[in-house]
Amino acid sequence: MRAPERTSDSTLQITDLSLTIPPGTVDTDGDGRADDVRATDGVVSIRRRDGTLTLTTTAPVGVTIRGWGDLDGDGRDDLLVDDGPLRVIDGRARNGSHDVDATGIRVGDELVTIWPGDLDGARGADFYVPHRLPSGSTTDVYSGAAVLGHEPGADARDQPITTTLPGLPRSLARLEPKGPLETVLFDPDPPSTLSFAPRRRAPLRVDLGTSHRVEWVRVFDEHGTRKVALQVDRKVAVWPVPRTCA
Repeated sequence: MRAPERTSDSTLQITDLSLTIPPGTVDTDGDGRADDVRATDGVVSIRRRDGTLTLTTTAPVGVTIRGWGDLDGDGRDDLLVDDGPLRVIDGRARNGSHDVDATGIRVGDELVTIWPGDLDGARGADFYVPHRLPSGSTTDVYSGAAVLGHEPGADARDQPITTTLPGLPRSLARLEPKGPLETVLFDPDPPSTLSFAPRRRAPLRVDLGTSHRVEWVRVFDEHGTRKVALQVDRKVAVWPVPRTCA
């Protein structure tokens, strides 16, 4: 465990290098442009560069998009949709009209959130289930790539937990300039602990007390060094990004 290089009782004025979580736009064709997504009368239409993907259902509740992320790292966003059951729609689905029962991959009701970065070491975004506890918060990770490995129409509700990480995902950033995106996880149990995924790095620990209003994790550059900052209420701790573990 590494103690912070400094702590303070005032907030930092920094440029945060973390990605916006969640991403604000859907891009299922991987062209770098937002798709035109519309939901009308229980039907979802996604207008892409080369045509329109329409998702339909026989369920009276219709189809809604619950989330999205590039689950297999192919550059296309994959969709988590809800028509009662939760299903994943592969971003590679062809244009045209498709019933989600035949096109989607059924996932468990607990898989409601996609972290846009890799948490398990396999390329692509992952599903995660956080468990915030009075002591020792953890996150169960389900491989996004493994879900997409099923055939359209398959039932993947028995998808196993890939790994359980200490802490809760808070920040996705390049912890090394030009390096891969990595996730900083936060365990609020005093003393607060920051850990990292999917690359193993030494955890960071500090006692800033218990949060009552604000807690955040930021990644920034200072004097040519990439650093991590943790704020709990108005107390702030700063560390250089730790090296990867051997």
